[in-house]
Formats: sequence, structure tokens, C-alpha cells
Amino acid sequence: MHTKNVIYFSQADTIPALFMERVKRNQAEGIAYWIHQPSTRQWHSLSWQAVHDAAARWQQAFLREGLQPGDRVAIMLKNSLDWVLFDLAALGLGLVTVPLYVNDRPGNVAHILRETNTRLLLLSTASQWQQLQDMQLDAPDLKRVLSQQPNEHSDVMALEDWLGTEDDTSSSVSYQNRQTDTDALATIVYTSGTSGLAKGVKLSHRNILSDASAVLEIIDAYEEDKFLSVLPLSHMLERTAGYYIPMMIGASVAHARGIETLAHDLKQVCPTVLIAVPRLFERFYRKVADSLNQQPRKRWLFNLAIKAGWRQFMYQQGEKRWHPLCLLAPVLVPKVNQAVMQAFGGKLRLAVSGGAALANELAEVFCSLGLDLLQGYGLTECSPVVAVNHLDTNHPHSVGKPLPHLQIRFGDNQELLIKGDSVMLGYWKHDDASAAIFDEDGWLRTGDLARLDHKGRLHIMGRAKDIMVLSNGENIAPSDLEQSMALDPVVEQVMVYGDGKAFVTALIVVNTDHWKTLCKDEGWDASLINNPTQEMRSKLARRLNSHLHAVPGFAKVKQVILTDVMWSVDNQCLTPTLKLRREQIIARFEPQLNQLYRALLG
Repeated sequence: MHTKNVIYFSQADTIPALFMERVKRNQAEGIAYWIHQPSTRQWHSLSWQAVHDAAARWQQAFLREGLQPGDRVAIMLKNSLDWVLFDLAALGLGLVTVPLYVNDRPGNVAHILRETNTRLLLLSTASQWQQLQDMQLDAPDLKRVLSQQPNEHSDVMALEDWLGTEDDTSSSVSYQNRQTDTDALATIVYTSGTSGLAKGVKLSHRNILSDASAVLEIIDAYEEDKFLSVLPLSHMLERTAGYYIPMMIGASVAHARGIETLAHDLKQVCPTVLIAVPRLFERFYRKVADSLNQQPRKRWLFNLAIKAGWRQFMYQQGEKRWHPLCLLAPVLVPKVNQAVMQAFGGKLRLAVSGGAALANELAEVFCSLGLDLLQGYGLTECSPVVAVNHLDTNHPHSVGKPLPHLQIRFGDNQELLIKGDSVMLGYWKHDDASAAIFDEDGWLRTGDLARLDHKGRLHIMGRAKDIMVLSNGENIAPSDLEQSMALDPVVEQVMVYGDGKAFVTALIVVNTDHWKTLCKDEGWDASLINNPTQEMRSKLARRLNSHLHAVPGFAKVKQVILTDVMWSVDNQCLTPTLKLRREQIIARFEPQLNQLYRALLG
């Protein structure tokens, strides 16, 4: 049974109004959230009415603080019901929420708290506050610090003490909606910033809800759907698509406990909808590929099923003519897809990949196996979804058609420009940056190079600032190469380098288990990882190039540099959203890169 009970933007134009309308429609009947109980190791349901009552309790605590509409309140928690209640309670009182990444560097968190003049901060643990204090945090407007897990020696207040007992809040107290202006500032979301300090994106209720509503005009979703929330709610993709959209359709949400328990959560929750970044789908693919490595017959069958399934998929989408392989797909695909689908819980009907580009090969695998995997494109400045594939016209090599409420056009060098209701209000306290990102006609400059195909689908060709120009004048989009090479089991992380150089070099963080296996098979000394021989480099380059099927010769990898030290947020090689900080990585490897190019070019 598929029930459509959507609350569109035209029916509720602020987030508190949306929440109140959902409670009115569903109350005690529909399930809003699934909460994991550690004592029973089971998930129990929570009704919309129960969420309403809890949010009202949170609002009473906020009111005791004497906060005024427009004041900023920050949250630094993992995905949880508390995250949702904090957001709903604050927005209903006209406060502005500032989400923080739990894995962000203390220096960046301190910058955000100071720049936003945050009045109240909710943390997961007191140790997070200690890290900020160790940096001599200068945030004079911060009057209250709360923690889910306080330390008795810390000066932070326990969340439960702040909320008060159930007796402190009358059961007759209702959720308040004091925010009736759809164009009012709802949240300040800091971009991850691959270079320099992050900037705060100002998003209104109209921005967010018009974007969510437009997504639901092209993708069918139902009350019976169950979402598993995996991406952090501080990321706008998860917040819009994994929090506000389920509220719009009346679906339920379970918050994954963490990456380490994700496989178990998938099997227990059995979601029907999953929103994730390509990295998650890469991990699932690698597990399947690893299991087939020592089984040649099964690997052959799997590869044939993928080939047949992809041809059948493209035929059904109207992209290819019928082929005899289409006869094999109904026979072969069911033989190999059961294990993959069971790994996702067995009931997954829709998966969305966003936040970064999805390798074509990876998209083909999952679509071939019968999983409706939709690739989309967006950016925080657009709340965030700009384009997404449709179920009936899904071409995963593209990011789909632009959402109906947006206008797009192309500027210099094919830079994508956007205008529409979901485009941000500007950057917080950065008027110069706000002015610079909009052209003279009010179009948002995305910084992404793109094109439209003959069916109106958008193809992203890379970040303008990341495009490498070799010394021979040829242009290369590094992300295309990196996505394909990342599918190799030896590659844990990868970045290509070559701007202004004669050839391309791949910087590789190896998967240590697969590296040892490769060295054993090749008769190499695994300890030479940081100083491999030229023979090892050459063989690895050929191995990586085998994944770059449609890449011209000038873009092939000529050399590699290896390391077993993971790039992370802590060592400043990754942003909190796990994007590469290219300048920092290049600086880290500058001596090896200089030596390599000098040796080969003289």
C-alpha cells in the first residue's frame, strides 16, 4: 500500500508550520521516528504526537533562557532525536539554528561560534567543550553550554537538567509557532571550505521548503516509506532530504548509530529509502568484489549479470535498443542481486547518491542489479538540491534534470548559473563574498562547469577551480579520474596532481590489507610503501589506468606516490564533509612531487 499525504510548500511555508500540520494530520497514528534502545537492542517507534510533546518541552527550556527571535543557537551532535527536537523547538521560537559537524576541527568550530555570536551551544560530550576551552575560545555572546554527557568536573550543564523533569512542563503545553515569515532566516550552514575558513550560508524557510517541495514533484515518496538517516544532519542534503522531506510526506526516520554499526542498522531497520554519498556505495561494492576475488566462476557470473542488467536497464530507460543480452538479465540478475539487496536490508526501493560525484562504473553496477539509484547534484547555497534523476528517466551518468522551480544558464567557460526560490540569502557577515558569488543579474555562480544533453539532463564536468591544465594546454577534471581509480581495492583515498606539469601523478593512500596482498602476489617488499621502486610505480600506474577506459592518453596516470597515512579532518587533508583539501594535500607531498618531476624531466 502506498499512501500519498504530502504537505507541499504552498500548504505550509515555514518549518514550524510544516511540523504542526504533520502533527495535526497524523497525531498518534503515524510513526515519526524509530529510536534504538541499547538495553533491548531493538528499535521502538515514536508517534508524531510524542515528538510534538517533546518539542514543546524543549521550547519551555529555551524560553527560560530569555532568548530573542533571531538569536543564534548551535548544535554539535550526531544524528538523533535530540538533534531534531533542538531544531524544531528553536525554529518555532524564531531562533536561528547553526549546525556544527561533530568531526570538525576545534579551530573551525570556535570561528563559527564567534562569527555567529552564538548564545547557546549543545554538545554531545563535555570533552568537546574542553577542546574549545583549550583553544582559549573567544565567544563572549555564548551564555549557555549544554552536553548530553556532562562531566562532573566540567562547567557545562547536563541536557536533562536544562530540560527539567516532565513535571516541570505541563502536559497541556503545546508547541509554539512564533515564526510566520517564510523569508525569515532559519539557519546558518557553514560550507566545508576546501581552502580557508568556512563561510556561513544563510537559508530561509522558503529556501529550504521550496527545494524540498520541488523534489517531491518529481520523486514519488509515501507515508509507508522508512528512511535511514546516515549522512550528518549538519549536511544540508541530509537535513532537507532525510529530515524535512520525510516530514512533508509523513514517513518515518531511523537515525543510524554510526558507520561501524551501519551494516547491522540496515538489516534491523530495513529502510525503503537511503540517502548517501558515493563513498558508502563504494564500500558496499568493494565488499562484494572482495568476496568474489577467490571465486573465478562466481566473479564471471557476476560480471555477466552486470553487463546484461545494464543493457536491460538502458533499454527500459529508452537509452539503448534491444539486445540479446536483455534475454539474459531476468535469468542472471536475480542470481546475484539477492546478497547485495539483503545487505541494504532487503526492502530498499530507492537510493539517492549526492554530496559528490558518483563513478559511472559504480552507478552501472547498482542499477544493473535492480536498485533504483538516483544521482543528483546540489550545493549548500541552493538548499541544497539543484537536479536529480527521475525514476522513469534515470541516466546515472548524469545528475538528472534541474528541479522545476529553478532556472539555469551557463556563463563563461560553461560555469553553471542558478536562480530560484531555493537560492540562499547570502553569506553571514561576508558581504563581499555574497556580492561576488552573484552576477549583475542576480544569478548564483556555482563554480561548477556543466552542460545539458539533448534530453535536458545536467552533466557536471568538475569544479572550475580544480580543473588541471597540463603544460601542453590540455584540460583535465581530476574528480572524473579519482572516482574511477577509487574503485580499485588497493586505493583507500586518491588525488591526482598535474596542474602546469607535463603528466599526471596519482597520490594514493593505500588500503593496507590489499596492499600486502598485492605485494605478496607481485613479490614486492611491502615495507617500501613510502619509497616504491620504479617498477612498482609503473605497474601501479598501469593498474590504475585500467580503470580509466574512456580517458584520453594525456589524462592517464604516469606516476604514483604512495602513503599508508589516511587523510582526515584532523590532519587537515579533508573537510568535515570528507572532501579533499587539495592545497593542503599538495603541500604535504610537495617534496616527493618536486623530486619525482625533477627526476623524470631533468
